Amino acid sequence: MSVINRLDSSKQGFNEQLAQLLAYDETQDSQIESAVSEILADVRQRGDVAVVEYSRKFDGVNAQTMADLEVSKEACQAALDALPAEQREALIKAAERIRAYHERQQAQDWSYEEADGTVLGV
Repeated sequence: MSVINRLDSSKQGFNEQLAQLLAYDETQDSQIESAVSEILADVRQRGDVAVVEYSRKFDGVNAQTMADLEVSKEACQAALDALPAEQREALIKAAERIRAYHERQQAQDWSYEEADGTVLGV
């Protein structure tokens, strides 16, 4: 089971811990790509059953079905409401920025007419 490392920037040794986590060994790229490809192929083949298994394996989630992985709107709202105001506003601002960025990424319809009258575009 994977363990999420939490760093506290106010604690001694933070910079060293962060540097160690950010150190990247490029020789692992092919191993990572291979593992990810295998997982994706498995999820394509077995669907939700595979997602649930990988959630248990990698996230330590005690789920038996996809429904066990779902978080209700009410639970999300309760978690948001429980945050300190500063953190809540930061998350809301981040969500707004992410949404605006991806809206600009969407393909825009365009067309133009050439001198001979041919209309080209989407």
